[in-house]
Amino acid sequence: MSSAAPGSTSSPPRPANAIPLPCPDYLPYNKADSSIIYCPPRHVVYWKDDGDAVLFLRPGAHPDELWFILGWAQTNLATTLLKKVVNHTRNVQSKDVERLPYPWWVDPETKSEVILRVKLMVTEAREGRVFETSDPEVHELNRLFAAKPPDSKAARHAPLPAPARATARPDAASSGVGPGGPIW
Repeated sequence: MSSAAPGSTSSPPRPANAIPLPCPDYLPYNKADSSIIYCPPRHVVYWKDDGDAVLFLRPGAHPDELWFILGWAQTNLATTLLKKVVNHTRNVQSKDVERLPYPWWVDPETKSEVILRVKLMVTEAREGRVFETSDPEVHELNRLFAAKPPDSKAARHAPLPAPARATARPDAASSGVGPGGPIW
């Protein structure tokens, strides 16, 4: 006979190898999920030594860069580059994300706006809002990250880059290697 009081529910016994949570070596995270911006974590991951296997920012980078990169990752341009240029398969991996170009064309004022907007979106998502790629906030991120055409007046007066100098091509009898290495 059970010693539990009638009507009470008791948890099944934990296996001997169970890890009690919270544990400093395990932190909450989400596996692949179709949610964007934020989703409460439903899994835990081994995260000893601050997740040394996962690198988000280079040393010395400002923490706001994470907000900026999160915003960039939500855009159609980043998705297109990731899925059609960097990796043509359906299985995108962290190394693929590392190969995305940094949006250098975004001016500092726009970058600040992106960071603010993404912080607000994450706050709303943490409060229960579910974002979709069709939401106006995501469309606004697409607009903010869109490459802007150069100023037409400045572009008309900008010097053209010097043409590359052609190097002598080896003749058929030559090895094609000059004193400093290959010449083509």
